[in-house]
Amino acid sequence: MNTRERTDRRLGLRYRWAPLSCAPCASSCLTKRFFISGDTARVPYGGKSAATVERYSLEITEMLLAEDCKNDRRCLQNTASALALPRLESTTPIPVTGVIRPGAQAAVAATRNGHIGVIGTRATIKSGAYERALRTFDPTARITARACPLFVP
Repeated sequence: MNTRERTDRRLGLRYRWAPLSCAPCASSCLTKRFFISGDTARVPYGGKSAATVERYSLEITEMLLAEDCKNDRRCLQNTASALALPRLESTTPIPVTGVIRPGAQAAVAATRNGHIGVIGTRATIKSGAYERALRTFDPTARITARACPLFVP
């Protein structure tokens, strides 16, 4: 796999570029590179406010733009997808894709009994983002969502 990894010591971030086919949001575009950030300086995001997660996500995107990644796609992880995606989609010049909608679509396709379990950080579960996304694909799905605060150490 053709990947490139860097660390931004100022923000304490690790990030990697790789072919989009490796990402959970791969179905949207198979020819572009994607960018997944691992914010090791401020992890976990699950206990942070929506405003804080938005601010962190905007900072990471600004760092991306400074790296001249204007033709790449940013793939947000769960809590950032749940809390920051709409703002990033409307304010950044690069495409931003979340993992919640593709994950919800895959869950609806995979369930055998219509019952779907969702685990995530407190912020992701509290946002209701998975429930809303799941309901767009199957309004009758039975959804059980539980926060797992220790899921991300």
